[in-house]
Amino acid sequence: MKAILIGVGGVGTVIARILAKTGKFEHIVLADVGDKHINELARGLGSGFSARLVDASSVDNLMEAVEGIDLVINATLPRYNLNIMDAALAARAHYLDLASQGPVHLPGIITIQDQIKEYDEKFKAIDRSAFLSTGIDPGATNVFARYLADQMDTVDDVLIRDADVST
Repeated sequence: MKAILIGVGGVGTVIARILAKTGKFEHIVLADVGDKHINELARGLGSGFSARLVDASSVDNLMEAVEGIDLVINATLPRYNLNIMDAALAARAHYLDLASQGPVHLPGIITIQDQIKEYDEKFKAIDRSAFLSTGIDPGATNVFARYLADQMDTVDDVLIRDADVST
């Protein structure tokens, strides 16, 4: 299986190292808008890795980058999710991202739920899977907070404390 990891900052670097340990990928492309460390990281992880500059704000650039890829892993900012999902669809690739943004439910506004339904149908139509908001924070913490908020009459604030544990 060939994969591309788009967004190789702090979290993306950890993901790359974890993927290297699995030994389950034929090749992994590390892709980022800047080349500060992706070339060095790819060399350090071994022959199964390569580095590539990618601008996640450009669907055309993304489509070129994901050609021939089986799995697109999005570790960028949530504002690029739809661009990257569109590129994954064009490549007929599976898709995974770490977080989402935007309104969950506001009358008259396209919400995350609307987008999820739309993209779910698109991925199903090509027999591919898309896993959204699979990160921890944001990601799982959002799901936990939403579940608890739905059990309450009103919610004024949600505060989440996070601690980093090096991998």
